[in-house]
Amino acid sequence: MVLLFLILISVKSQNTLDDCKIELKDDILSFRNSKIIIEFHWNNGDLIGHKITDLNTAHSWELSGRSDEKVWAPDSFPPISADLKVFQVINNSLFPDHLVGEVTTQYENFGVRRTFRLYPRVNALAMNLSLKKTSDLYRDQDYYFNDRISLPGRHWKIQSVEFLDKTDQNNNLVCKKESLSFLKPLDLKANILIVTDLISNQRLYVIKESPLGESQLLYPGFDFQVKWGDITIKNLGALYSDMSNNQWIKCYGYVLGTGGKKDIETLIAIRGYMKSIRKYDAGRDEMVMMNTWGDRGQDGRISEDFVIKELQKGEELGITHLQLDDGWQQGLSKNSKSSEGKLWDQWSRKDWEPHNSRFPSGLGPSMVAASRHNIEIGLWFHPSNANSYALWKNDAEIILDLYNRWGIKTFKIDGIELNNKNADINLRRIFDTVRIRSKGEITFNVDVTAGRRGGYFYLNEYGNIYLENRYTDWGNYYPHWTLRNLWMLSEYVPPESLQIEFLNNTRNRNKYEETDPLRPFVIPFDYIFAITMAGQPLAFLESTGLPVEAFKINSLLESYKKIMSDFHQGYIFPIGEIPDGGSWTGFQSISNEESGYFLIFRENNNSETYTMKTYLSNGLKIRLEKILGYGDSFECYTNEKGEIAFHLPGIFTYALFSYRIKP
Repeated sequence: MVLLFLILISVKSQNTLDDCKIELKDDILSFRNSKIIIEFHWNNGDLIGHKITDLNTAHSWELSGRSDEKVWAPDSFPPISADLKVFQVINNSLFPDHLVGEVTTQYENFGVRRTFRLYPRVNALAMNLSLKKTSDLYRDQDYYFNDRISLPGRHWKIQSVEFLDKTDQNNNLVCKKESLSFLKPLDLKANILIVTDLISNQRLYVIKESPLGESQLLYPGFDFQVKWGDITIKNLGALYSDMSNNQWIKCYGYVLGTGGKKDIETLIAIRGYMKSIRKYDAGRDEMVMMNTWGDRGQDGRISEDFVIKELQKGEELGITHLQLDDGWQQGLSKNSKSSEGKLWDQWSRKDWEPHNSRFPSGLGPSMVAASRHNIEIGLWFHPSNANSYALWKNDAEIILDLYNRWGIKTFKIDGIELNNKNADINLRRIFDTVRIRSKGEITFNVDVTAGRRGGYFYLNEYGNIYLENRYTDWGNYYPHWTLRNLWMLSEYVPPESLQIEFLNNTRNRNKYEETDPLRPFVIPFDYIFAITMAGQPLAFLESTGLPVEAFKINSLLESYKKIMSDFHQGYIFPIGEIPDGGSWTGFQSISNEESGYFLIFRENNNSETYTMKTYLSNGLKIRLEKILGYGDSFECYTNEKGEIAFHLPGIFTYALFSYRIKP
């Protein structure tokens, strides 16, 4: 006998969630807002896809349900009971307002919970799967957990986008592939699929909210399998054996959304969802941070006196945050220049006291100096990853103690290793505990330079992403490489969520060939900073080591800080050529249908003018006001391709323009 419990089927309130509705009616479970409707057959809680409707274009796809192939363990078992709960997330310190639908289905020996998130005016529905055992009947067997979207017809074009992190090893971070679906399954490595119906030219997209590639648990070597219109999201990161008795285990999730008929409509749809994951707070999230590790002094110079001098020079430069990297703490890590440094996998509370000889009076004098120079202090922190972060409570308390005692609100989280499901669960417990107890005031810079970490689509709701380490000491810093990585990621990942480095380009000239026209020393320092403006600029250097002329960029930084929030709140996408050291390239920030920004770069080339494709329509009259950089303000019309001719006076010059469409 199947029992059905329905709780709070529909919610509609007089607030931001008026746009959202979740309803179960006539055995159809529907999720709708002003942009999208996604419907499932209730099927006693064992949901089967029914229909997707893009309300912008009024186009619908009737889904074909499940095929005969088993997708996940519950396919083999009938549900015993199911219930639906709908609740609001409003006025949260970290998460934007949204509506949650929670479908819990109980089978004979385990439970499955699907948690759906629906955001106002975002044409997407996000889903997370959670699992729970209620007996050990199947302890000698194991089941995998995937999910499937069964689209109608056979004529589908699939663009798969694979991403890489571990940026200490990788310098090509985005790889796109285009395929046509066929009767033989396509195995695709990707965190994003853009799927085009070749009959209607309408687009859908799927985001797999998981770590990247091999960093996933149980990774089978690919993320999606596509056969005709069937899209299987492979590996949600859990096996039946991972389940605990009477404890819900959260798996990886995915997002299904609609994208319209044009590429830019799809990109805006994806970006609209990505910007909905985390509530924006300019005072917390915007920063021009300095981290002294980039000069390879490591912790050799870190001390109270050094920090106070860095703050003084940092104010002259124009930074907002100074982050004390590894070495401020009593327990020195294995990366320390000191022979005493041994720690990495496990730390005690005493290890996270300020180093007693480097900071004999604690952090108090440094905090006073930081306040005097209008700079916020941040700290490096390495959670104890021994035994799958079993000491997570201790780590959360350490962070909160540093916040309560010294007022530290920004922490770089390093050394993450998500090697098993318990590590995943316990690391999230650290972040969630800190988030709740600090009421969202604490933010994290999550390092993705090495190890098995979250990448760009997992753990990305807790702060920004510390993208890469580059050093002139090893000759692996070229400004155009940094620009290229930011440019390529920005098509899919909000660039304002990425910390992007600029270095002291006067160091280590002997590490580069004198005939190399792209060596950092020949590139103006203001240009090197400008490369980072679409992201969160990271001064990866010691300000006390900069030459006097470097501080001339102070006026640039001060002007940038006045507009950075408005610039970043737009939808920032790449335009122009792929940066390669000799291109014309840049970014467009789309604020609304009438205004935004262009950030344009002329690399090492002989063309003073370049006609660049934009995301504007043809035949528009545009007024461009130069805010920063070189060149002049001007008016123009977009040509038949939506292009604008930009002029910059010399190599390695740039300009940030605000634009407005004129009647």
